[in-house]
Amino acid sequence: MWPIKLSEEELKKIKSILGDTSVVGAESGDYLIFKCTNCDKEIILTYLGCDPVAPCFKYSCSNSKCPNKGSFKFQIPTSRNFPLKPS
Repeated sequence: MWPIKLSEEELKKIKSILGDTSVVGAESGDYLIFKCTNCDKEIILTYLGCDPVAPCFKYSCSNSKCPNKGSFKFQIPTSRNFPLKPS
């Protein structure tokens, strides 16, 4: 199961379904894997803490040649028990 490799065609299909998304996540065994939709590499994910309503993260592609980076929040109320500040 690990690592999961997506073809260029699969990446294009994901973008056509989800829109202009930069990151896609999927469950693989006990893990939630986040992949860059530009180059199919894993992303580097950093927990930033919670804003008033959601856990916040910043990410960058693990491929140093890929410019994909940004931030996202987990959907609330489905996310629970995140610390307010990262440790």
